[in-house]
Amino acid sequence: MNRMRRAHADVNRYVQKAMSVGVVTSFLILVWGSILFLINPKAGEEPGPILQILRGALHLDPIAIINLGLLALLVSPAAGVIAAMVALILQGDKKYALVSLAVLCVLALAALLGR
Repeated sequence: MNRMRRAHADVNRYVQKAMSVGVVTSFLILVWGSILFLINPKAGEEPGPILQILRGALHLDPIAIINLGLLALLVSPAAGVIAAMVALILQGDKKYALVSLAVLCVLALAALLGR
């Protein structure tokens, strides 16, 4: 029983770290884009495909950088599921690793079909 508690704590730690990194990264990108927008409040383009957002961010377009921050925030839950799946695989828990994979597939399918 103690081993199982430790295993759950490990999985929770991996998920918490992945989610924290995602949220902090997103926050920093959003702050950076907002500061650039305050310095140069030009009208940016509407959110487009991911490659367009990345190109705009590379050219320091404030709106594209803000969109990149929002995209990072949206990807954070998937990163948490991936972290859980990896932790479960490392622990040899195949059943719950497959459940995590199924959740990841549902998230990917929703992202692809949610247009």
